[in-house]
Amino acid sequence: MCMEFRTGNRRAEVRDRKVAALNNLRERLGREIHPIIVGNIEAASLVGQYFLFYTAVDSTPVIKTIKRQRMVSRAGHIPVWRTQPVASNTCMASAFEENYRNHSAGVEHRLAGGVIRRNIPESTSAAPPAAKISADASPSSENEMPLFHS
Repeated sequence: MCMEFRTGNRRAEVRDRKVAALNNLRERLGREIHPIIVGNIEAASLVGQYFLFYTAVDSTPVIKTIKRQRMVSRAGHIPVWRTQPVASNTCMASAFEENYRNHSAGVEHRLAGGVIRRNIPESTSAAPPAAKISADASPSSENEMPLFHS
């Protein structure tokens, strides 16, 4: 089961309702399912509270690199994305690798620290223990989207 969590499904109330629908689908089927979450890492964290196994595809480092943005760390603050002028014919492979590493580390930190809030409707059943998210730190191609999986 694949569900997209960008655009309209990014809003918290819509996201929470969609995750509840995934959980209800599993209950109706009477067996475990493996959701694939596209976009919005907050949705992946929430899904991880209800499903033992899931895959989240996060295109943020790819899109930010295409838009010539880099993740900038700030002492004691959450890193931010900043646009850095780059000549149009410049190879962005090293910028992507840096963005991928920094974004992945930030996502793992956010998910491990329980920063993402949970707001699933009461009608869903108790969740199984959340699985730890791990990043595939070595994409085989610069064109691949980063994957986080449990």
